[in-house]
Amino acid sequence: MKILHIGPKIPFPLGDGGNIGIYSHIKCLKLAGFDIDYVGYTRDTDKNQALEFYKDYCKLHFIDIYPKINIKSAIKSFFTKYPVNVYIYINKQMEDFVTNYLKNNKPDYVFINNIHMTWLVDSIRKYSDAPIILKEENFEAMIMKRFYKRTNNIILKLYSFIQYKKLFKFEIEYANKVDNCFCVSEFDVQEIKKYNNNINATSQAVAIEIPDSLEIYEQEKYSLCHIGSLAWEPNYNSLLWFIDNIMPLLVKKYPDVKLYVYGNLANKIVPIPENLKDNIQIVGFVDDIRKEVLTKQALVVPLQIGSGIRVKILEALGWGAIIISTDIGKEGIDVNHDKEILIANKPDEYVEQITRVFENKIDKNLLIQNAYNFAKNNYSFEVVSEKYKNIFLNTKKRD
Repeated sequence: MKILHIGPKIPFPLGDGGNIGIYSHIKCLKLAGFDIDYVGYTRDTDKNQALEFYKDYCKLHFIDIYPKINIKSAIKSFFTKYPVNVYIYINKQMEDFVTNYLKNNKPDYVFINNIHMTWLVDSIRKYSDAPIILKEENFEAMIMKRFYKRTNNIILKLYSFIQYKKLFKFEIEYANKVDNCFCVSEFDVQEIKKYNNNINATSQAVAIEIPDSLEIYEQEKYSLCHIGSLAWEPNYNSLLWFIDNIMPLLVKKYPDVKLYVYGNLANKIVPIPENLKDNIQIVGFVDDIRKEVLTKQALVVPLQIGSGIRVKILEALGWGAIIISTDIGKEGIDVNHDKEILIANKPDEYVEQITRVFENKIDKNLLIQNAYNFAKNNYSFEVVSEKYKNIFLNTKKRD
């Protein structure tokens, strides 16, 4: 059976959660027996390397632009029905590719990654009777809602409130237009159905690569790490929150504490106070992120805004890392405090949990083993690919 998979970007290299998530969908569907044509926007992607990487999983099709939000797009979108983070993805070259593809091919399913690409739904319906499945990676409107509520800048607060309202209306409308709104967690299913119970929604998180056994590394004393693409504003804002609110408290207690920041820095400036310059190291991409994480005493996930599931938490669970996350950070993942993960939402709570780790006041081996077993039992490719297969085969075109 054949799938046309439409995404917001070519998922290569696998340097951030978004790319890893799309790769996971593609691999799961291939393991489930589907043939996949994938089309996405690209920017500075080594096409030959991407084609080589995906040759056993799907056929890649490149649209050579890369959408981004700037002042021009923000102003132009204001006078349309589209929220800005959908408006920037609307592109005639993409629409022409999809319509021409459907005129010449008859896929059994059309799989759309992210609400941002659902502007294509009406065009797809003109040329195909295939069921349309939307992979709702996040309940995007809720991210915008949390952002406008937290921001203090009056102009930005007003603009983000307007964008939230537009995005909410668009997201609910288009989630109901597709035949299956495929969420990453049951939490997101319940959230989105609260606003329109007619939406046909199911849930299943991504699969992750899980090692056959746990690897143990010598850990640097008083060390923490943060991973994630800073191109995603919730990651960037949460990192700044951690630096401003938690690192000063930690330095008072542990003068030698060190925070390492990994992932796509996206040319973002990370302001570090002068008195913390010896305690924070901005690293960026590394060859072996698993080893880097496991040589630190804990991974912090201090998300303040977000929705969906954090792939980095799933990966770290499978690696056997000690994770300290906010409730928002682990949202949608059925883990428990002191069993597979540690939870902290406020600065004093973070300091308390980090202290427990640094001073060996928890059973680290039990926490690590629980985390590994949880990931293996719920998020391995063997487990998840079968669930993907059932979700697709059970999705029919709605009347």
